[in-house]
Amino acid sequence: MRLSIIIPVYNVEPYLERCVHSILAQSLDTSEYEILLINDGSKDHSGAIADKLAAEHPNIKVFHQENQGQSMARNLGLDNATGNYIWFIDSDDYIINDYISEVLNIAESNEFDIVCFWMDIVDGENNPIGLGAVQPLELCRVYSGKEALMDGLELGGPCTSLYSRRLIDRYHLRFYPGISQQDVEFNTRIYSLADTVYFTDYLIYRYFKTGQSTTTTNSLANRLRLLLDNAVVTRETNRFAKDLKDKELSNFLSRRVNSIIVGQILSIIRNRCLPIEFYDSYILRITEYGLYPIQDKCLSSKTTLMGKFLNFTPVIRVIIKLNRT
Repeated sequence: MRLSIIIPVYNVEPYLERCVHSILAQSLDTSEYEILLINDGSKDHSGAIADKLAAEHPNIKVFHQENQGQSMARNLGLDNATGNYIWFIDSDDYIINDYISEVLNIAESNEFDIVCFWMDIVDGENNPIGLGAVQPLELCRVYSGKEALMDGLELGGPCTSLYSRRLIDRYHLRFYPGISQQDVEFNTRIYSLADTVYFTDYLIYRYFKTGQSTTTTNSLANRLRLLLDNAVVTRETNRFAKDLKDKELSNFLSRRVNSIIVGQILSIIRNRCLPIEFYDSYILRITEYGLYPIQDKCLSSKTTLMGKFLNFTPVIRVIIKLNRT
């Protein structure tokens, strides 16, 4: 099996068939790839639609589980995948160009650990918004994962990459459960461990931005959850960095963690819609994780200096209060 496509499914009744049919429309022979639909306790008819698709197409497998979140759905897919490469797709998105066969050929012929491509973004009415997953890195060049990270790789979702299952299995990589920003945490680890990464200029993936995802909902409760989830990501990244044998990469990731914390605190200060309790909750959480006060350097001297200032918690609380009046 050349490719395993893992699709978490949760309450996507209007979109699931569109997603799957866009994959089936690819020129890649269906005997060469499998689609793993992971029904994560859907409350609508998504599970039944998944079963129907599997009955119609022998390369589609369906797994049903109680609702455990996207991370655990993807992990179940990884546990059952047989393809040489793994592709994660979100069930409300879809594929727009017939290039995946070419990208897969590039990955296999060179035994790359990760091969990346582009996506575009449309709104709920399919109006174009712009391109996504465009990296500030040279196209059609082989990087190590370390080089890509240190040269400015922007870590995002996994849907615009093919990942070698060999690499995933070697380090038993899985998504961190129960948080909304598991993609960044996973990609930090897998890029750090990858020997070869290749960025193509193929536009393949369409991100359907409905405004209902966990990362685009703007309620205060959701914002607080995203903030505290971000704290978990920084904690896990820091732990991972400390265990790396490559001290240069370890130091880079540690400085990146500090820079992220500085950015989060500044965003709380500047956003007058956020109550001071957001700041208190975040500081309490990163203190518990051993990430605050901010120690050592950030990615730039300016951010390092700002980090030292942000360690004065009483002063920052006064600034936030004044900014809210």
